[in-house]
Amino acid sequence: MTAERRILELAIIGLETERKRIEQELSDLRQRLGRTPTPAPQGPTATSRRLRPAPNKGRTMSAAQKKKISQAMKARWAALKPTKAR
Repeated sequence: MTAERRILELAIIGLETERKRIEQELSDLRQRLGRTPTPAPQGPTATSRRLRPAPNKGRTMSAAQKKKISQAMKARWAALKPTKAR
């Protein structure tokens, strides 16, 4: 393990410890104000979720395009499918 990697891992551990301490202080202050403590968010924060763009819903195909693709796939399968002797 490189020294830089070890330093970064220790920094992460220190910051996580600091975050827990701050969350505890916030919880104590909220209790003193008579508010119920809110659970700490896990993963991305609520604001970062709101700022994310909506997922791409993709493009739509016209009926003619779907029919063309369908016919092409049927032709490919027909060429690959062995002929059955009756």
